[in-house]
Amino acid sequence: MLESGEISEECYALIQDIDVVSEAMQPLADADVAVLWRPLMEAGGGWYWWGASGADAYRWLGDLLYTRMTEYHHLNQLIWVWNRQSSSYLADASQYDIASVDLYVKEDKTFGSRYEQYVALRNMAPGKLLEISECSNLPDMNTMFRDHTVWPFFGLLYASYLGTYTSDADLTAMYHSEAALTLGDYQP
Repeated sequence: MLESGEISEECYALIQDIDVVSEAMQPLADADVAVLWRPLMEAGGGWYWWGASGADAYRWLGDLLYTRMTEYHHLNQLIWVWNRQSSSYLADASQYDIASVDLYVKEDKTFGSRYEQYVALRNMAPGKLLEISECSNLPDMNTMFRDHTVWPFFGLLYASYLGTYTSDADLTAMYHSEAALTLGDYQP
């Protein structure tokens, strides 16, 4: 396709990069290991080239990535996570399993349940599991249950947030909350 001019050298290089990543994931697929896969994060934020290129280009790239990895490389153990900044960048519902959002609050603010963001994401991605892909401090487990905004999982972005935005005591309390499930609770 490159030689015939159907695709550009840049597009060919992109496909090669997708192939390199896919080949690196193949041992996990062979071992039947599920992978949470959040490519092209923060869609529509404009600070990454895939978001700055516009919604149509982003969706085209997402479709290429998904198709190449699932249909060509048969990486069917991937759990696809779409990460939003704008509904205009929403991926096709058949191409992601989890919808996620990054939520940061100032150091001196309580995280709470993030009810408004939860409802907005739920409305944007009905029927999908919702998660906080990046956050600055811990969600409040009791407030989440009170507000019916139970985020199944979340990820603190930087270790530097621990001890600054989140105290060791708060972290320990969250993991020992009756509302939290941890690896220690898992019984096959």
